[in-house]
Amino acid sequence: HRGEFAQLEATTRPDLILLDLRMPEKNGVETLMEMRAHPSLAKLPICVLTGVKQTGPLIDFLGNTPYAPKPRDFSELVEFLREIIAPLVEKRRQARSGAQAAASRPDTEKFCILFADDCVADQNLVQLALNELRLDVDLRSVEDGQEALDYLHRQGRFANDPTVRRPDLVVMDLWMPGKTGFETIREIKS
Repeated sequence: HRGEFAQLEATTRPDLILLDLRMPEKNGVETLMEMRAHPSLAKLPICVLTGVKQTGPLIDFLGNTPYAPKPRDFSELVEFLREIIAPLVEKRRQARSGAQAAASRPDTEKFCILFADDCVADQNLVQLALNELRLDVDLRSVEDGQEALDYLHRQGRFANDPTVRRPDLVVMDLWMPGKTGFETIREIKS
């Protein structure tokens, strides 16, 4: 909670933070400790999503912070999306329903997820899992960090694409070839 993020208004706070424990510059445990110590961040909902095996000390440290192992198979992926993504989709649907009533105009835009992952098989699995849940989601997939930036800034192959829209959620693999997820996030933040 430093730099440009220290000045964010309460209305720009995320609905949910998915926190990985294995990060290169500062690990998730350090990040979680800092967030718990900061008054405005301590109230944000956090779910630890990681491949780190649950152990007694880790479980004790996490306390009541929800912990979800990274999905290892299709059924775990479906359950993860049901628990984490489905409530975000529903929250947006309800917010848009209220706005529609106030504006007296129909709005059929789906919840939009920009998914950046160099593994096309993973992109397809996420789409299948969303379909399995019958979530009203528009999944936009790109294969690297530069494509994600091009999409967000409507550049490159997305420059004249009228279907490009602002995503409600960006999900990104951190270890992509070319421009990594870490580099991409830094650029998005700057």
